[in-house]
Amino acid sequence: MGAWLVGWFFGETTALQELTQPDRADHGFLVFWVTVWTVGGMFAALLFLWLTTGREIIELRPDAIVLRRTILGLGPARSYDIMQVRDFRLGPEGYRIFDTNFFSRLFDSRQHRQLNYARAGETWGWGGGPIVFDYGAMTVRCGASLDEAEAKLIIERFRQRNVRLRAEGAA
Repeated sequence: MGAWLVGWFFGETTALQELTQPDRADHGFLVFWVTVWTVGGMFAALLFLWLTTGREIIELRPDAIVLRRTILGLGPARSYDIMQVRDFRLGPEGYRIFDTNFFSRLFDSRQHRQLNYARAGETWGWGGGPIVFDYGAMTVRCGASLDEAEAKLIIERFRQRNVRLRAEGAA
């Protein structure tokens, strides 16, 4: 990803230099291309920062579960009132791009399962995860980079520390 970003930077600077040339007749397409190229590069830079410095913190407080995703130590925290948490559990396996065989998915109907694109970010360690709980009318997922055994261990430790998380369906 880092090497790709270096190449992206050179492509961006070259295109911007071309835009400053007054005798160019095709500025319209180049403006469009630079815009799309810039958005793609920003996404790649964010992904690179997440992969190198990102952290997901799951904190159990006596009165709340606090989830925080940070890059370089910066990021919002979401707090969930422990009295409103229901069914703290291990969730179903999410869709991970690198754990599937592309061609068997296309040509073998036995391999077909419903793709959940909302959880596709789990491949890169953001969004979703195997630790799941219901909060009001929504389902909250966390621990995206955890495997099943790690998630089970965390769930068990949280249940040991807070009685509210032990009761199935409690709210």
